[in-house]
Amino acid sequence: MNSDLMKLSAFSRRCFVERAAKSFLGVSLGSLAGRALAAGGANLPDYPKGKGKAKSIIYLFMDGGMSHLDTLDPKPEKKDVQGPIGAIQTKIPGVQFGSVLPKLAQRADKFAVVRSLHHTMGNHEIGKYKVWTGYEQQTGITHPAMGAWVAKQAERLNPNLPSYVKMGGLAGHPANGFFEVKHAPLPITSPTEGIQNVKLRGEMTMDEFRRDLSLAQRIDRNFLARFDSKQVRAYGDLYKDAIAMMTSKDLGAFDIGKEPKEVQQRYGDDDFGKGCLLARRLVEHGVRFVEVSLGGWDTHTDNHKGVADRAKTLDGVLSALLDDLAAKGLIDSTLVVLTTEFGRSPKIDEYAGRNHFPIAYSSILAGGGVQGGQVHGKTSADGSYVVDGMIRPWELNSTIAYALGLDIYNMEMPFPGGQLFSIAGKDTQIDKAQPLTNLFS
Repeated sequence: MNSDLMKLSAFSRRCFVERAAKSFLGVSLGSLAGRALAAGGANLPDYPKGKGKAKSIIYLFMDGGMSHLDTLDPKPEKKDVQGPIGAIQTKIPGVQFGSVLPKLAQRADKFAVVRSLHHTMGNHEIGKYKVWTGYEQQTGITHPAMGAWVAKQAERLNPNLPSYVKMGGLAGHPANGFFEVKHAPLPITSPTEGIQNVKLRGEMTMDEFRRDLSLAQRIDRNFLARFDSKQVRAYGDLYKDAIAMMTSKDLGAFDIGKEPKEVQQRYGDDDFGKGCLLARRLVEHGVRFVEVSLGGWDTHTDNHKGVADRAKTLDGVLSALLDDLAAKGLIDSTLVVLTTEFGRSPKIDEYAGRNHFPIAYSSILAGGGVQGGQVHGKTSADGSYVVDGMIRPWELNSTIAYALGLDIYNMEMPFPGGQLFSIAGKDTQIDKAQPLTNLFS
């Protein structure tokens, strides 16, 4: 970077750092477009780009490690594994779910279940990172979360709204990673309150706002003229996006209070339900990727009680979301993904708990061109390992990208002369990644 940047006035430096801190500064120094850059032009796997119909993604993350054995992949024949939660028949012949998901069992013909997810990271922090990014953590670099890849590669559907929104804070989340800050998610602390700090302060009039904005823009232009870099331009873009959103009629998309009371009631009273309702409103208005989390799945003690409690919420809310998307005519253009950082162990310990288990876990994909009523993959009789159709985190992310018609092998280089990365994985593993094209109709 230009050494003159180190000579900025204290005021300029402070403003720059404050803006960076508030926006989670990325470190991307360049995008090297094109698949030919990967591994020196190595032969890359081919796939029929754009098969999926999705325009937007609603990404539901079950925070803590959802037990596959008590939800989407029960083992009723193994009494010592299954425990108190039984299994029930779904609408798919021969396919059972945990008895705590009765509503989803009746809608199983509307989505696909993946029972063969696998990785080896049994710690929450590194397991989440692996699932969100497709990569293992490494010193000196933060990889982008899947939503950031979508924000960067998919053209905006609504120029006045962000491409990527996340319910809750960003602590511990990779966010935009090494991408420019403009690809970071907009965090929504409370889905009930929606987006905050978008009204003019105090008695400020719109004329006063425009005057101050004009002054700020002149300062920004002067700053950019002296210190032109991709990072600085990215903050300028972020600033412009914020102004466009503040003055847009689409800002009402963040207000779930506009929904009929009966619709609000179907989603329930907790933040997960309200977050999913807000997610539906946002994709309806052209937001590309919305992430919503449901915590409480880390069931080291009283697993079956904890799972039953969390599953009751999940069962009602996800069923309401799928029904709502179908009623609104959005199900074909919206891919709903439910996943978690890992599953839970087949062994039930002395505390009636299940421990972390990344060796096998399950996910759901619905809408966005996915053919419902399918089950991909299979685990062993006790659910302890994958026996067929193993899927790694970067392959699930590749499937999400495939549904949107993105190029999963498009490479990004965060540092000049450094490693190359893509949705499908880094250059050394790219020949191994394939999206689950068989799930799409």
